[in-house]
Amino acid sequence: MNLEITGTSAEYWSDLAEALNTPMMKQFLTIKKDFPDTILFFRMGDFYEMFLEDAKIASSILDIALTKRQNAVPMCGIPYHSKDNYISRLLNAGKKIAICEQSKPEETGSKLMTRDVVRIITPGTVIEENLLTGFQNNYLAVLHLKKSLIYFAMADFSTGELFYSSTPITSLEKLVAELEKFRPSEICVPQSELSFFQELEYFRDKEFTVLKDQPEIPEKDQFQILSRYLDEYIRETYRDNKLVLREPRILSSGKFLEMDRETILNLELVENGKEKNHTLYSIFNFCNTAKGKRLLKQRILFPECDPMVLYSRWEKQDILFKIVLAPFIAALRDVGDIERILTRFRGNHSYPRDFRSILNSISTGIKLKKELEALSYPFLIPLEELKVLSEFIEERLHPGDDLPVILGNGPFLKTGFSTRLDKAREAGFKGKDWILSLEAEEKKRTNLNTLKIRYNKIVGYFIEISRAQAEQAPKDYLKKQTLVGSERFTTPKLEEIERTILEADEIIQEIERAEFNRMVEEVLKYSSALLSFSEEIGDLDFQISVLIAKDKFGWIRPELSKDRSLNLVDSRHPVVEATLPPRSRICSKLCLSRYAKSSNRRFDRTEHGRKIYVHETNRSQSDFVSNGSLCSRKISETSNCG
Repeated sequence: MNLEITGTSAEYWSDLAEALNTPMMKQFLTIKKDFPDTILFFRMGDFYEMFLEDAKIASSILDIALTKRQNAVPMCGIPYHSKDNYISRLLNAGKKIAICEQSKPEETGSKLMTRDVVRIITPGTVIEENLLTGFQNNYLAVLHLKKSLIYFAMADFSTGELFYSSTPITSLEKLVAELEKFRPSEICVPQSELSFFQELEYFRDKEFTVLKDQPEIPEKDQFQILSRYLDEYIRETYRDNKLVLREPRILSSGKFLEMDRETILNLELVENGKEKNHTLYSIFNFCNTAKGKRLLKQRILFPECDPMVLYSRWEKQDILFKIVLAPFIAALRDVGDIERILTRFRGNHSYPRDFRSILNSISTGIKLKKELEALSYPFLIPLEELKVLSEFIEERLHPGDDLPVILGNGPFLKTGFSTRLDKAREAGFKGKDWILSLEAEEKKRTNLNTLKIRYNKIVGYFIEISRAQAEQAPKDYLKKQTLVGSERFTTPKLEEIERTILEADEIIQEIERAEFNRMVEEVLKYSSALLSFSEEIGDLDFQISVLIAKDKFGWIRPELSKDRSLNLVDSRHPVVEATLPPRSRICSKLCLSRYAKSSNRRFDRTEHGRKIYVHETNRSQSDFVSNGSLCSRKISETSNCG
């Protein structure tokens, strides 16, 4: 660890040595040496403090004041309750953050608290809602070289999704194309393979997270090595290892239309330079759920080659095409991001309102299944399991949508669920009335108009009187604290009320925390059913979004043929058309078949020079969509795809 700090005088270095020799700084240095590549957030009371080089780096990125502890040690700090905002900025700067929490005193009578790192947050391991970019996937890549093949995994810790694939070293363009599709926010490589990847041109300006090498295994089982690297990284970053990833999906060759990096960028499928607008995704995106939006993007980037998959989607769209979609669209807006809620439950980052989101989602799913079954639409959700879970949550959860963001900041369990809880709440409510009543009594008895009864976490409840009137306090007032402008007192009656209120608060916290944990465990038992439900909801949202786009832009379905030909008539560029005024279409024709020579002659007669360039550009996204793997309706009046 680099402890070099600018200073010139002998007195400065003496002060620094003395400052670093305190019990707290020794503790900081002991913890920091195990996490040298992170910014250590060192919990001290209501703040996270950073010291030495961490403080210098963080203060520069976060634009916060850099101060000196005991005139020598650089330090800066942030309030613990607003840490997410600061962590987000550090992550965007490519930094890793180690969260070091305090617990109990190290030993009886000691002022030094025990501290442990409970979580390491890196750009690719984020699951916290406030640190993620909306609905977008946040992938971490693991690359592994074995002989002539590069194996790679793409994992989204926030949703649990996991993809595996491999490519020969001689076909690095496939790896580059996959990285362009997934856009991982963190790339991990084994220590022994770091130099190989650093020398590849695509990675010249990339930063790597270096992983410890894993023991060798048989060559045919190299995907297991990827699993080991991921499991090890989960243990390292999440500490308690509760986070799990789902069964991997293998991106096998031939299943999806292959596109190189240049094709993905030039077609502007999901990004237009650094913009998100004016892309094929933006034209199709009428989704109302987070899962639907992620699924739409995946299906654009990974177009299916299997005609049966396309026919299955079209059959669903044919059913939905015949009905009024507005009620379904409204219902989908009530569905939460189930994948990420489940991940937050596993990672101990969940909120009371997450249960309301699950309850509303299941209720919506039950209604949708009833309506879709009447239309013979295949909406395959595990209804009976979800009903059982819904009843379990409904029995406990406080009614309404105003549940607290943080447990303890408001009622979480409903009245009537626990008699002991109801009595504690009643005592708490009455206690606050008793405080107000006692304040009025004491003001009247003492005739001191500055008298107020207040509370803080350190002192508890106290009677506060201004310094000017403090000498007139009754003899039964017991002094608790002296401030610059006031004196603080207590009385036996106030202490009795305080005990009643605090005991009630402890009972409420104890019951709500225990039941919260039980509810989390119960929900996780239904993970499989909830994930199946999420997939079905996402697919339904996708199908409806495509139909809305079809209706808005007047697209029709392509005909699939087996003669390996492509015939487009009056095809239009979807993104260009969407940005132009109404009825200002630019149409073109294209015919590609085994009779290429005659087809070329026909186009040679009608298209020349610059005009042919414009037409070819307009065809690019039209041809992509005419693959048929994305939408049910084609961007042309007549089309044939083989």
